[in-house]
Amino acid sequence: MKTTRGSPDGTRGKASPQWTAPPPGPPCAVSRSSDAVLPEATAVALQAASFLLDYPADSETDLALIAEALDELPKGEVGDRLGRFVAWWGGLTPRDREVAYVNTFELGAGACLHLTSKRSRDKHHRGQELIRLRDIYREHGWEPCSSELPDYLPMVLEFAAAAPGGMDVLAGEREALLELRDSLEASASPFADVLAAILAAMRDRDHTPERGGPR
Repeated sequence: MKTTRGSPDGTRGKASPQWTAPPPGPPCAVSRSSDAVLPEATAVALQAASFLLDYPADSETDLALIAEALDELPKGEVGDRLGRFVAWWGGLTPRDREVAYVNTFELGAGACLHLTSKRSRDKHHRGQELIRLRDIYREHGWEPCSSELPDYLPMVLEFAAAAPGGMDVLAGEREALLELRDSLEASASPFADVLAAILAAMRDRDHTPERGGPR
């Protein structure tokens, strides 16, 4: 997925994410041969979540491809949650998607997609966390296509889907994900389904119960 973020007022470049389902097997060179390859269904779900949480593109084709890929997932909470969101998202006009996205993640209180932004109030400490994430990406031979900071959730999800061991990075952000889900649920945002799907995929992978249990 290649992304260039934009905004409805045209002050930034227009979004152009392109959906590409991850191929079976490891899609990139990695430095840790002991890391397990992520199951294909989980990789597809995380890649879909990454696309859906990035700034919206105009392409109806991408949404149709995502819906088709989600139909192939095993029955369960992950596919159900993502499918419900895609059905709602696909019913909006491109302009309405942009407005909904900006209102949720750029104007909405408590719904920030940069995972270290709340827990690292000190600029130096946050800078160290961002450097750590960047170094992990490079260690795995993975170069983000986006110019966003390394803690941007769609980027973390893309890494988790692409690189063996990437789920460990995502798991390290569990508390931030729970907080984001809770914030979205409190505002009755449909985006809460995407966060719930991510947490369900993590729960299925490591069998670790999340705070408060499944929603």
